[in-house]
Amino acid sequence: MAVHGNRRGKLRQAGRKLLAHVRRGRQAIQRRRTSAGDARDSEVSRLDERLQPLAKHVREGRFFESPWQLVRFRNLQGISDEDAVQTLAAWCKRQGFEMSFVSRQIGSVHVVCLVLKVKPPA
Repeated sequence: MAVHGNRRGKLRQAGRKLLAHVRRGRQAIQRRRTSAGDARDSEVSRLDERLQPLAKHVREGRFFESPWQLVRFRNLQGISDEDAVQTLAAWCKRQGFEMSFVSRQIGSVHVVCLVLKVKPPA
């Protein structure tokens, strides 16, 4: 049976997708993500890894205050300010931390600082 036109293209595309997920040699077939939730989970785990020293510092009962731009450029590179704030707020909620911003004057410059501390028990 001959395959013509659009069907041939669809078969080729399906074959390419299948081959794209097979590793060479004796290695196992790669699994495709089942949903966008899997991608978010890996992003969350990477964020948790990056912020682990900060979480340890705050959990030890220490108060953390640092200029926001420094925290953002060190730990949340490549995302906008708004997304970085939302991401950090979600991380703080998962960790049980309280997050706030304060304005400080350092020399003649006003700086927005991020403040993290452990939430008091309710």
